[in-house]
Amino acid sequence: MTGKKPKAETITLPCLSARFRTKTEWEALTSDQIDLFNRVVVCRNYKAGQTIFLKDDPCKGLYVVEDGLVAVRKVDDEGQSAIVRLAHQGDTL
Repeated sequence: MTGKKPKAETITLPCLSARFRTKTEWEALTSDQIDLFNRVVVCRNYKAGQTIFLKDDPCKGLYVVEDGLVAVRKVDDEGQSAIVRLAHQGDTL
């Protein structure tokens, strides 16, 4: 996969909500820690099928799946892809 990725929608709502945190590793954080996290992170929404990052992209931080399903794919030189991981609500990439 080459080329530019479409821009994700940046949102100003808290990234980690109470609904999202339930039954994930994020549940262990205190309210103060969640408030701090929500103040310093940038939250983005991606559309279905939209590329989040590519193999050789520099790491820009932590990706948390708040809702939906994210397929992590490996693409060969001929453009064929295979799913190597499915990330669900609460998973981190």
